[in-house]
Amino acid sequence: MKKIKRILMPTNFTVSSLTGAINYLSEAKDTKIELVLVHGHALSDSITELLGFDKDDYLEKCYREDFLTACQIIKTRFEEQVEEIYSDIICSKNNRYIRNYLKGNKIEKVILPAHFSYAKLLPNSFCTIDLLRDNCQKLNIPIVELSRAQSPTPKEQETDSIDNIFFRKDLKNATY
Repeated sequence: MKKIKRILMPTNFTVSSLTGAINYLSEAKDTKIELVLVHGHALSDSITELLGFDKDDYLEKCYREDFLTACQIIKTRFEEQVEEIYSDIICSKNNRYIRNYLKGNKIEKVILPAHFSYAKLLPNSFCTIDLLRDNCQKLNIPIVELSRAQSPTPKEQETDSIDNIFFRKDLKNATY
């Protein structure tokens, strides 16, 4: 039985943010993976909001139908490799919090896009890419830096549709 690797990848819950996962899975054929899609959300200082905050409710607000469909397609397309795909939230930009999150969740590898304009999903959303890069280096967690060809193009980010990531003719690893 293959050991399952827990791999983290930042997302803003757009279909185009999943391009990196598809390209990674296309190349890492002999690995069983649990994919954690992480989103940055700065919590409020309001005690009322902190007490009423529920991660599951927040994620429900973030999910879009096409994003969930794309995740299901990835899980089906790479069923031999993908054990599980789930989303989580990083709630602070504090480096100690990020390192504790990575260690506590036993993250073994992080996939980072070469260039990805991280559109804010909600007012308190923040980009986790630089935070993850800096803290993974301190913890010696391997980082897979995707090349420009493996990252979503500006056109794909703009249109953000499922067919853009699953039927790309410009990539050798495109899934048809």
